[in-house]
Amino acid sequence: MTDPVAEARQEWGSAQRAALAVQREPGGLPERERALLAASVLPQIEAALASLDEGFTPDELVRWNAFLPDAIASLAGAGALDPGLESARDHMQRGLAALAA
Repeated sequence: MTDPVAEARQEWGSAQRAALAVQREPGGLPERERALLAASVLPQIEAALASLDEGFTPDELVRWNAFLPDAIASLAGAGALDPGLESARDHMQRGLAALAA
């Protein structure tokens, strides 16, 4: 039997690493999307990771963090989503799915 919180921690940690890599990539994102990533999305991923250690139920964790894949996807702006952000979005979704199972 798998621990859903541990699985979410692994997936969300991978999402954070992928998003940080995009943030550090010179010219990888337009300035507006880079600012949104730094000021909004990355802190929310950090908060989601921290919430895994606070004793909340998997249902609460899913409900509170369900918006994050869409928040990451919103960074596509007028173009296609950066492949690193696609990876981050997918990791967030897999972590939510693990908690919802």
